[in-house]
Amino acid sequence: MALLVRVGAAFVDGAARRPELRRFLADLARRQAEQGRSKLYLELGGDPRNSISADELCTLLDPLYMAPFSTAPSVDLVVLFEVAGVSPAAERLEDVTEALGDYTSSEIAAINAVRTSRQFTPLTLLTSPVLPARSIPLELPATSCRWPLYGRLCLGGTFDHIHPGHKILLTLGALTATRVVQVGISVRGSACEFFILVASQGVWTSTARHHHRHHHPDALLAKKQFAEALQPWEERARIVERFAKALRPDLTWMMVPITATEGSSVTCAELEAIIVSAETSGAVEGINAARQKRGHGPLAAVVIPLVMGGSSKVSSTDLRRLDLIGRRSGAPAPAAPAPADPSR
Repeated sequence: MALLVRVGAAFVDGAARRPELRRFLADLARRQAEQGRSKLYLELGGDPRNSISADELCTLLDPLYMAPFSTAPSVDLVVLFEVAGVSPAAERLEDVTEALGDYTSSEIAAINAVRTSRQFTPLTLLTSPVLPARSIPLELPATSCRWPLYGRLCLGGTFDHIHPGHKILLTLGALTATRVVQVGISVRGSACEFFILVASQGVWTSTARHHHRHHHPDALLAKKQFAEALQPWEERARIVERFAKALRPDLTWMMVPITATEGSSVTCAELEAIIVSAETSGAVEGINAARQKRGHGPLAAVVIPLVMGGSSKVSSTDLRRLDLIGRRSGAPAPAAPAPADPSR
């Protein structure tokens, strides 16, 4: 069971209201954890592409994701936006059973009619806890998108122990693509079976199976610290899958195993852009040089800032270390530090 919280567009543009929302999320996540719940959705009104830049989106999402992550890391927060052509979260998220926010009784009735037709559990509208002080939702400009959009783009990383940086990277991909997002996920490099999962209109199927046997360690993961706590590729892929489907079920998402830094960003001729962090943006020049040798066009680089949540950075390495501490001591792992480079 999961809770869906909806707030108006005023919270997207109103910088002064963000601290209130962060405190609210931190407290709500603690309550969810105490009740044994592990999922929390936050739907922000309006399409951010019409009002803020990609960098501003990262600045908005970082503290929102960190609020529950730092106080109740077991609660998985997913921040959603209203996007044209995508049905409302309350109608399409099967695991949501309760809603909190600026819903009217007639809205809930209409939503539940749709959910019932899909054989989903009807939503219960909660009246507490009380949301931060409400204001009149802002009317976001109905102008053309301020961001450059690409039909097919790619992004990549280990996506091990998914953290706020990963989520921001995937969210940017979801809002920058119009058709396909190709997610490269590193593999261990030992003998393994590769498979690609494709999501189209929310339906996931296994489209191809390629059997490869590697006799050398994976360059991306061979030197990872605390590698014994690294999640299996299939687990990481399915976690990314669930998150991606919640963000944009209307897109085609591809989970692609990679064993080299370049991966399918070099081999796929149809790609138009690549999303990278500030720390990994230097690799784009080499990728485009390799694409040119294959006769492929260059990729446009969409660079997101290093996601910072305080004086330190969090990475998958930090989370693997904390996971091992918890396993070996038999006690809950310590609270995680602040987030880092999303590709790590």
